[in-house]
Amino acid sequence: MRTPGRRRSDAMVPGTHRRAPGGARAQAYPAKPVTMIIPFALGGSTDVVGRILAEGMRGPLGQPVFVENVTGGAGSVGVGRLAMAPPDGYTIDIGQWDSHVVTRLFYKLPYDLLNDFAPIALLASTPSLILTRRALPADDLQGFIRWLKANPTATYAYVGAGRQARGILLQKETGARFASLQYEAMAAVMQDLVAGRIDFTIAMPALGFPPVRAGGIKAVAVMAERRVAVAPDIPTVDEAGLPGFYMSEWFGLFAPRDTPKHAIATLNAAAMAAMANPTVRARLADLALEIFPREQQTPEALGLLLNAEHDHIAGAFSDVAALALSARGDPTTMARLRGPRAARLRSILAEIKAGYTNPACSPRQVGKKLGLSRRYIQDLLQESGTSFTAQVLKLRLQRSRAMLASPRYDRYKVIEIAHRCGFNEVSHFNRCFRRSFGLSPTEFRTGTPRGSA
Repeated sequence: MRTPGRRRSDAMVPGTHRRAPGGARAQAYPAKPVTMIIPFALGGSTDVVGRILAEGMRGPLGQPVFVENVTGGAGSVGVGRLAMAPPDGYTIDIGQWDSHVVTRLFYKLPYDLLNDFAPIALLASTPSLILTRRALPADDLQGFIRWLKANPTATYAYVGAGRQARGILLQKETGARFASLQYEAMAAVMQDLVAGRIDFTIAMPALGFPPVRAGGIKAVAVMAERRVAVAPDIPTVDEAGLPGFYMSEWFGLFAPRDTPKHAIATLNAAAMAAMANPTVRARLADLALEIFPREQQTPEALGLLLNAEHDHIAGAFSDVAALALSARGDPTTMARLRGPRAARLRSILAEIKAGYTNPACSPRQVGKKLGLSRRYIQDLLQESGTSFTAQVLKLRLQRSRAMLASPRYDRYKVIEIAHRCGFNEVSHFNRCFRRSFGLSPTEFRTGTPRGSA
């Protein structure tokens, strides 16, 4: 008999409840904060633009946009983090020519720059400046090029693959040769340029204008068709005698591939609203950034630009391998450089060639000591005919053999000697020792090869 007073509801019977379109857990996007990856260091041009944009997108999205600087590999580490992120619209990055185009020339990437990312919005662009130290004996671009050709030991400082590529293109265009020094951050480049420890660099106006106005450095040309409004006295490359040698930095937003279209549309609308915000526009204008017209701020426009840039570098850098090698600087050139970094580098090279006294040292530690990247140290040593890894391994093994043969170290176990000589794993120590001397460390110490009577 039915109990009166209550009607059966489908929601009370398992398997009969109605689902909302898209599933019971479907939520309006965005339902939580969005993370914006900035693949470069704090204080650089991409970081500054990214933080301005993140603040401007907060209102239109109705959620905070948290900024995370993921540095390394000329932007490739941060872009790699985006490639591995869930395609749900909650992780994006702000990228540019360095991070989303030219890194493929210098790094073996575990992702496809054209196919593993979804364009969101094309934001703004800014021309580059050619900046020199104040005491360099040239006040215009033609004089600077003549000086470069007469001084093959000139030093060009850069951060990231994009500015390394700009240096290579400058060599191709002018026929000059110079040594290229890789830095970890543009702030350090500008400090050394003002101090006169390097000869020139290529940077965006936001970084170059303050020391130019203060008289600490010189700007010889704007690498664009038009002069920059905030510094109308700096001539363009067309006016200065290097016509058509344009280089600009553009910025765009990207998401992982397969991010839902509605999330892309929402993020694009928020970015466009931020670009239309008078406060954001004023802050970007102060940095000499030109916002793209509204009809060009679309995912489609960014995708077309990206494809065009990849096609361009495929032709412009057909001989990049040979030029990249020469751009890094040979050891003979490095030996003639000025400044404390060069002195320390000469000292390191001399120590390695003579027999490094610290067998536990690594390229990373040497790079940290010099303020240079590990990759740059390794490349430099390779060009000088010195393999850092092979040389240090040889010295470690020589030291370990001397310790094993000395009665002074009889009380030490093999594992202790291995660690004292810079080996982290005893198995690796045993393999290397046997390969070099034909005996294991224990056999060498006892003088009894395995299997002998």
